[in-house]
Amino acid sequence: MYAPGVQSSQRWGFPVSRSLEILIFIFCLVSLIAFLVRKISTADEKVQIDQKICTSCMEVFESFEIESEICPKCAGNVENVNGVFDRNTDILKKTKNKSS
Repeated sequence: MYAPGVQSSQRWGFPVSRSLEILIFIFCLVSLIAFLVRKISTADEKVQIDQKICTSCMEVFESFEIESEICPKCAGNVENVNGVFDRNTDILKKTKNKSS
């Protein structure tokens, strides 16, 4: 009735070879492991809140706290925290002098 090496599977309702069942199981197992690894690795990444810093008084604000690019405390220029020291090397010097 069936070709050699093919077994009738009551589970599937049609003939499925044993090697195909093994391949499906391995594929599902690898997919599950890949999903879990990705889920764990992305859980370690922290959600960064957009923050801004005043270049004059060095006050840090959340982006939703400031409506314009002007500091509410000293009327200085406000920039994104990400890369502010790369763009303004004089600010980095100011902070090093304050800490010394």
